[in-house]
Amino acid sequence: MHSTLAIDGMFCGGCAATVERALLGVPGVQSAAVSFISDAAVVEHDARVGIEDALSDRVGKLGYTARLLGDTGRQAASQTSRDRFQQQHLIRLCVAVGFGMWVMLASLVAFMGQVPAGRVSWGLALVTCLLAVPVIAYSGSGFYRMAWRSLRVRAPGMDAMISLAVLAASLISLANLWRGVPVVYVDAAVMLITFQLIARLTDFRVRRQANDAIRGLLELAPDRAWKLGAAGAAPESVLARDLAVGDHIICRPGERLAADGVVAKGRAALDASLLSGESEPVTVDCGDTVHAGTVVLDAPLTVRVTAAGGQRGIDALASEVRRLVVAKSALAKTVDRIARWILPTMLVAACSAAVLALAEGLGGNEAVSRALAVLVVTCPCALSLAIPLAVARTAAAARRLGAILRDPAVIEQARGLSTVLLDKTGTLTAGRPVIQQVVPQPGVSADAVLNMAAQAEQHSAHPLAKAICEAARQALPQRGGQHVECAGGGVIYQPADAPEIVVGSGAFLESRGIVLPPAAGGESTHVWVAEGQVLMGRIDLRDALRPGAAEALARLQEMGFATGILSGDRAAVVDALADSLGTESLSGMTPSDKNELIARRQARGVRVVFVGDGLNDGPALAAADVGIAVSSATELARSASAVGLIRGGVERLPALLCLLALANRVLTQNLVWAVAYNAVLIPVAVLGGIDPLWAALAMAASTLSILLNSLRIRLMGDQGSVIAEQGIN
Repeated sequence: MHSTLAIDGMFCGGCAATVERALLGVPGVQSAAVSFISDAAVVEHDARVGIEDALSDRVGKLGYTARLLGDTGRQAASQTSRDRFQQQHLIRLCVAVGFGMWVMLASLVAFMGQVPAGRVSWGLALVTCLLAVPVIAYSGSGFYRMAWRSLRVRAPGMDAMISLAVLAASLISLANLWRGVPVVYVDAAVMLITFQLIARLTDFRVRRQANDAIRGLLELAPDRAWKLGAAGAAPESVLARDLAVGDHIICRPGERLAADGVVAKGRAALDASLLSGESEPVTVDCGDTVHAGTVVLDAPLTVRVTAAGGQRGIDALASEVRRLVVAKSALAKTVDRIARWILPTMLVAACSAAVLALAEGLGGNEAVSRALAVLVVTCPCALSLAIPLAVARTAAAARRLGAILRDPAVIEQARGLSTVLLDKTGTLTAGRPVIQQVVPQPGVSADAVLNMAAQAEQHSAHPLAKAICEAARQALPQRGGQHVECAGGGVIYQPADAPEIVVGSGAFLESRGIVLPPAAGGESTHVWVAEGQVLMGRIDLRDALRPGAAEALARLQEMGFATGILSGDRAAVVDALADSLGTESLSGMTPSDKNELIARRQARGVRVVFVGDGLNDGPALAAADVGIAVSSATELARSASAVGLIRGGVERLPALLCLLALANRVLTQNLVWAVAYNAVLIPVAVLGGIDPLWAALAMAASTLSILLNSLRIRLMGDQGSVIAEQGIN
């Protein structure tokens, strides 16, 4: 069985790794996946009594708190805890930046050689160390606590590496001052703490937005519903969570359904675009299934409840997004894997160097010198900065391209991407219908047909009606009158001085005995207009393609990407669009269908990019190797994605994907260099081939090389359009 726990107190990928290792140590646990992005842990375990309490106790021993996700008793306390964390870390960051500027200024003066040797240079080094004390002691204190927690469960990660790097830099600096050597390295420690605090606060902001978005999805379904009681009794307002299977509720035009169910009475058009992705409203009748969160547009519906509370389709969608976010790879795990061997290697190498020197009869001073040299060369400053620097530069370059990195792990995932799949409505298209043409009957003007339709639809909330009225208001006057009937599929309007106007779908007009000619199919939606029993014409509407979308798909195909459209819309509309763009398509897809298709392709070794905008795209955005939400996306889609566009749409994809691929190369180079540096110099230092001063210079050179390599990404962002023209390779 599975249990989902909300974990309070996690603030990074290292925290998640620590909690995950602890949960796996509880008897009866088969697997555990923990995400600091969603503050949640999904644990698979046996059905023994008390195991959920054991999980909570195990997490509590590490200094975190855990509760079953369904338990809302502590939601306010959890929110307060997160607010307090953000405030404390902002203060720590301000201290780090404020004192860090003076530390870096003093280090720059010393580096430029403008200080006389002797007591003056030693005094400057002492002042540098004193200025670094608030940063190291206060701003970095959170990392030390997290490092201690990870060591307690034998799962050292990023925090342990940061703490070790700061400790080594500080001790070496103090040792040099004690010996009268005016060479200190606290500037590296200050820079490391500052960068890591910025990264933690960014991660924390993204996590809060993800949680808020999932909560917002569930809030699409109203908290209350109008429940029908005995025959003739007035509807009663009740809490949606108190509804039971078999209850009957009524939903009026403009309201959202509070539960899943089957239509028991009425016929109406539903707007299900946020959940299903269909660009057009769906007309439902008695016996049809409806879902919580959909909007009733034009007539009241009586619905028999089939699922309420946490069993609705919208609850399943939120749970699926949460599960996929939890299972998603975190970039910090890469460093955690390296940290598991570099930390013990560092300590063993230092001890080995000292023992070897003593065995050679070189004395205690030489033994200490060799051990110190080993600690310097193995100080993981370069490794600790390899990821934050690359992420910071990539985020800056992406912003210049009009995008935000919501999950830094996207850089790690951007290797070998080969397929780009896109949602249709709202992603490739504008997501709102526009009039394609007005086709009047012989002897009738197009303006007359449009004006009749606008008069009938002027009070309707239907998206097609809004498009017609918007077009009519631009050029045509309207007359007064009164509504006679508003039903699912159409409206009947009675002007003051003319026959009634009937506007709606072909089936609606035919049900009133009006004979219609055959109409061409394709991607257009037909709205028919009649005056009395006489057909006046039809209005064809379609969802317009976004500017630059066709060119972007053509460029992606030239770059070697396979492309495809995944949509919940009807086949005729999707296939017509796909044919015009020269790409494959799949229509009528539910959120789970999209997710399963991506999983099948990934199982074949295909690396998938998915681009979407709606609530129904959330699972696919989270499951894809790289999920990209366009600028008009819902908050849930943004939170489930790894990259969010803040301006523009799919026309920015070629440059953005090139940037991510090249950033992946830089990140890989940073990690390879940081590891290779240790692998080469550790044996040299153990054998006494390098003294502490040269070891410090080598450490500084390693850190500088990573800094310069990461700055290359800025050029990638500045030349984004050129990159897109040249392709990835």
